[in-house]
Amino acid sequence: MSTRNNVQGVEFTGTNGNKIFLPLAASYWYDSYEGEWRINNIGSASYWTKTPSSYSNYNDFMEFYYDDYYQEWILCWGDRKTTDNKLSIRPVFVSNSVDNILSVQSEDCINIVQNNNTIQVNISSIDNFTNWELYSIDGKSIQQGAIDTNIFTINGVNSGTYIISLRNKNKKFSKKFSISD
Repeated sequence: MSTRNNVQGVEFTGTNGNKIFLPLAASYWYDSYEGEWRINNIGSASYWTKTPSSYSNYNDFMEFYYDDYYQEWILCWGDRKTTDNKLSIRPVFVSNSVDNILSVQSEDCINIVQNNNTIQVNISSIDNFTNWELYSIDGKSIQQGAIDTNIFTINGVNSGTYIISLRNKNKKFSKKFSISD
């Protein structure tokens, strides 16, 4: 969390050293049950990306929010229906080849190697991560486990786009990646 011109937000640093500041910006969503627009995610930020979703009338988005339980900022990706959500627009690009250009608290420290339906995760970090969790691109937890060494495998991973999250008591680091047949 940082502040620029008295505005709170999160500053991201790319692997090339370039920085972008994204201010906290609540979003609006349409509650079709109540028939009205509502404010969502006060104290967080959701931004449309340039990347269209594979679903009709949906677009990818990036969101960050403060997790009171873990007392840290969380970064996540997903897609939302464009007609039912009003999000901020910033120059953010999401691609399978990005390999985590944006990092909240750590440099790019995860290398993913695919072997059929198994992935090998190589961690090159001094952060001493203790737990991992694998999410589908829509944010559903698929698998999780403890990290005992800097190299571990995850079995039963089908083709698709995923987010792997590494955590220790002070930090969480996430990386988006894709698995192909």
